[in-house]
Amino acid sequence: MRSTITLAVAAAAASLLGLTTPASANPAACAPRADIVQKLDKTYKEVRQAIALTKQGGLLEIFVSAKGSWSILVSSANGKACLVAVGENWQQQQQLVAHLGPEA
Repeated sequence: MRSTITLAVAAAAASLLGLTTPASANPAACAPRADIVQKLDKTYKEVRQAIALTKQGGLLEIFVSAKGSWSILVSSANGKACLVAVGENWQQQQQLVAHLGPEA
């Protein structure tokens, strides 16, 4: 059930943001994926909460901290990743699954 929630959140985020590829992000926010993930962990205490694949083959990840900060990262197969959105006040929506129905 938890994986359904996280996939639904990731898909909704990708849809709302109109994500395509990491190339669409600000070049200053791009770096090797491992470097960005380490910085999110060390600096902001954010850990991955959701993961999905974009239609273009990118890896979309949502990182969230216990304090509510969040970051959306899109990575390509070559290891390059770009932060496409960051924010505060992340709130997990547990009731989302109830609206998706049993096949979700």
